[in-house]
Amino acid sequence: MTRLITLQKFIIPPQQGKAFRVTQGQFVKIIDIEGKQVADFMAINSQDYTEIFSSGVTMDCNGSIYLRIGDYLFSNKYNKLLEITEDKVGRHDLIHPTCSRRMYETQYKIYNIHPSCHENIQRGFEKYDILYDTLQTPLNIFMNTAVDSEGAIKINSPVSKPGDYIVLKACCDLVISVAACSVQESACNDFLCKPIGVEIVNNTKF
Repeated sequence: MTRLITLQKFIIPPQQGKAFRVTQGQFVKIIDIEGKQVADFMAINSQDYTEIFSSGVTMDCNGSIYLRIGDYLFSNKYNKLLEITEDKVGRHDLIHPTCSRRMYETQYKIYNIHPSCHENIQRGFEKYDILYDTLQTPLNIFMNTAVDSEGAIKINSPVSKPGDYIVLKACCDLVISVAACSVQESACNDFLCKPIGVEIVNNTKF
């Protein structure tokens, strides 16, 4: 018989982030609390900080720009980091880098300080002494990106509803940093930034 035990549960406020450790075999549940909110997700091997999640390798190994239950998130060293075991949404993004101060300047002409997923993920990793200074492409959970036959990319409002979630099983020990996406200037978060829920769960047999 199998029992799920929730070890940690927390809410990431709008335009903020949180980092945490996950051990091999544990599950990470990312929850869209209010609906139509993206969560930027980055994972690093806790035994080797040079091994990080790679969206490019993930697309290469799964053979698709979209993710399905049973697919894996791969590292830059072509190792499996996490497995998708549940998914109530089925639409996530592997194409776009995290929003950053420079992105807000170039795309939205915003030059004053603006919260960004890059900085929020960076701050989360700092407490684990992980240097995360280079802009990366995370898994943008719940982000609804469409690519047409000509390769044009369009960002639509997420299809996730309140309470929808995705569950990922850790294939190794990880440090994970998650940001409740900061973009309120586009349809990325349906023009309103909202919180994200996270649960760390043990799957225990007895």
